[in-house]
Amino acid sequence: MLNPTRHIEKLRSNRPNITIKIIIAILLLLTAVFGIRSITKSVYEKEIKKSDTKLIEYKNSILEIIKKSDKSSQTLTNLGIKLLKNNQTEWAAIVLENAANKDPNYRDTAVYAGYAFLRLAQDQNSNITKKQYNNKAIEFLEKAIKIDPLFPRTYELLTIAYKNTGDDEKSVICYNKLKDLSKK
Repeated sequence: MLNPTRHIEKLRSNRPNITIKIIIAILLLLTAVFGIRSITKSVYEKEIKKSDTKLIEYKNSILEIIKKSDKSSQTLTNLGIKLLKNNQTEWAAIVLENAANKDPNYRDTAVYAGYAFLRLAQDQNSNITKKQYNNKAIEFLEKAIKIDPLFPRTYELLTIAYKNTGDDEKSVICYNKLKDLSKK
């Protein structure tokens, strides 16, 4: 016959062993999870680096194709505008920059290139990169002014670019020029 008292005493005597076993099992489980997690993280980081490298290689190969393209500046400008409309600003800037280099006397290409670099600047987290893109925008917009000094949109964008770089004096000059041209 089963003696309940004896059974309870046996369980009480095994209690420390069960508790220790549970603690050991939990520690082993935590070690396994965190150990696997660090291995998984390491593999994941390596795959991201490979992916980034492939993306850079892909971007460079497309850049070479664009540079070697026999497409006209007008065709590349139209492509850049489509890319801008589809919020592919970085590619638009690349295409428009190449279009402007093919035909440095085409005002619209210079204006759109300046606009693309302004948009790129807005999307950046780094102040250094923002400044570089704003300066690139200024470079193209100044070229556009040399081609056509009476186009108001150029002054509008230059006002923003100079303001973004902290050159308030030039920003005000461009704004005033924009107001003068808008009156005509």
